[in-house]
Amino acid sequence: MFVSESATSYANFMSTTRSRWVTHYPFWVEALDKEEGDIGYLVCESELNGVIAAASYCDDGDILVVGVTDPSGIVVADEAEPADVYAAALQLATSMEEIAVQRSRRAILVKSSAVCAGGVRGLVIPVSLAFDEAGYSQVSRSFYAIEGIERTDVLAGVSPRVRSQISNASRVFVGRCVDSEKDVATVVQMYAAHSGQRGSRCPFTVDSLAHLSAPGIDLTSARLYCSKEDTSRMLGFSISVHDAISAEVFTWGSLDQAATAAHLTKFIIADTIQDLAGRGYGVIEYGCRLDGPEHAGLTEFYRCMGGRTVPGVWMHKEIVP
Repeated sequence: MFVSESATSYANFMSTTRSRWVTHYPFWVEALDKEEGDIGYLVCESELNGVIAAASYCDDGDILVVGVTDPSGIVVADEAEPADVYAAALQLATSMEEIAVQRSRRAILVKSSAVCAGGVRGLVIPVSLAFDEAGYSQVSRSFYAIEGIERTDVLAGVSPRVRSQISNASRVFVGRCVDSEKDVATVVQMYAAHSGQRGSRCPFTVDSLAHLSAPGIDLTSARLYCSKEDTSRMLGFSISVHDAISAEVFTWGSLDQAATAAHLTKFIIADTIQDLAGRGYGVIEYGCRLDGPEHAGLTEFYRCMGGRTVPGVWMHKEIVP
């Protein structure tokens, strides 16, 4: 096996494997991750079996990150044998460390997505074992996902209290698909303001969100929300990412305190999941369980939405000077 930095081999591999996620596509990497720093591709292949595993990374000037904008992780060939996946992942782990050392970066962080184009990714054991062998520490993460559900059944597993709140909000608010450049600009503006309130930033521009949503690419979609009494004033938004049978509610929010108090944000997440289910996505991830008392309310809401927890892993290695 050998490792290359061929962007062409990486792109060709992503078009064939169902273990990829939206965040692995060159469209995504070059439109979003590149805004965070220098990007690169690593591909491990054998002369006999072709590409076994691959990853994209971002060098933000401090650390190397796999999944800088949203979790991605190591992509593996669909039919690869576990022993080959282990060997390929070990080579990728070693190559990342070599790059980090050469660039005098202090650490490497690999954030793996919970879902992929083929459904739930979960833990890829040979990859975890290989990175453990290479000296990476690993932290388990739990994500919430709903599987195999029809649009009309999305609320069936929701707790009675939250279902009542969503039902009440649905009488006041309404959502619709974004269908114009003006709508896209409104979503990006709202997302930027929402992120600013939380000390983060919106990774999208109007151009990048429109490009990723375009026919033939179709990796993202967005929705806008308003009151039924005033459909001209947008109160909330959501952005989803999707590929093949899987989808993820990437972000959502509202800047209107009164609307939030009336449970608009709960309605947004339920309505967005219903929209994705109605469009045929069989696996829909909608949140990550966060530690700490400051996140207790959000984590409880995720649990009350009725999805199951899906395991994921983030891998980290400090670089010793």
